[in-house]
Amino acid sequence: MKLSRFPAWTKLAAGVAGAFAVVGGTVVVTAAVTGSDAAQTSPQLLAPTAAPYSPAPATGSPATTPNPAARAVALAVLEAEAQVLGIQPKDLRTDFRAGTTLQTLAAQKSIGEPQFEAQLTADLKPILDQDVQRGTITATQEQLVLRRVATVIPNWDHVGAARPQPSASPTP
Repeated sequence: MKLSRFPAWTKLAAGVAGAFAVVGGTVVVTAAVTGSDAAQTSPQLLAPTAAPYSPAPATGSPATTPNPAARAVALAVLEAEAQVLGIQPKDLRTDFRAGTTLQTLAAQKSIGEPQFEAQLTADLKPILDQDVQRGTITATQEQLVLRRVATVIPNWDHVGAARPQPSASPTP
């Protein structure tokens, strides 16, 4: 069966149905992993939680990061990034909110990307080790984060959850 035989609206409908299936599956899997019931929303889940400081914009906010492990990782990355730059996490968060990237901040301190990456990994590991000891994250999660940071430095050349994507339809 050739896809070119189907009209565009059919392809679009199939794509939308597939997207809904992926989103629905993600919700079900997330609910199963976190042990929550997606159909039941308790007031405690909706109430904001207090934290010593909130994560960097690229990693989400407490309201958008319900997973305690994800929050712990976000806080650990923010703290390690601040350590590399020799500043407080709250100051780094302020810089992120102002749209300043790590690349800009590192350049001001004459730190190149390879040097920043090496120091970030070295500073991040002990913080994540503490989270593993507390039971906030697993050792496997720690290794995944360290591998990810070794390939992509969060907030290096952009600040925010996602880079702007080109629109699907051309604009006039």
